Amino acid sequence: MLIRILLLFMVCTVSGCGGGGENFSRIDVSGEVSISGVPLKAGKIMFTGVEGTTVANSMALVADRKFKTAPNMGPSAGKYNVVIVAFGDGPVGEDGDPPLLGSYREEKTISADQASMSFSIEKGDLVQ
Repeated sequence: MLIRILLLFMVCTVSGCGGGGENFSRIDVSGEVSISGVPLKAGKIMFTGVEGTTVANSMALVADRKFKTAPNMGPSAGKYNVVIVAFGDGPVGEDGDPPLLGSYREEKTISADQASMSFSIEKGDLVQ
């Protein structure tokens, strides 16, 4: 189920759902994610505009703690809800999803010159 929701988000991001056809100056963003000091092995990071803002949504996969948006597909400058979905080790479930450790949300303002960011999340801050 989670994979289906993330796929829908990716389709909307690429096709511009809710964007109204605006041309955004996108920022190629990269960075690292750790949970309680341990690098996140697998996950997703999503940048969705805070309600009332007009920005370019984006997402990236996290692998071995690192993420990087696709070229020219990163977020634009603005205020975002950043959601990190953390996956754990183990077999894929019957629904096709890897084991979920939890998710984390943070409001963040991204500026045009901000190409790198890091997230240090405490395990207790993850929501199931």
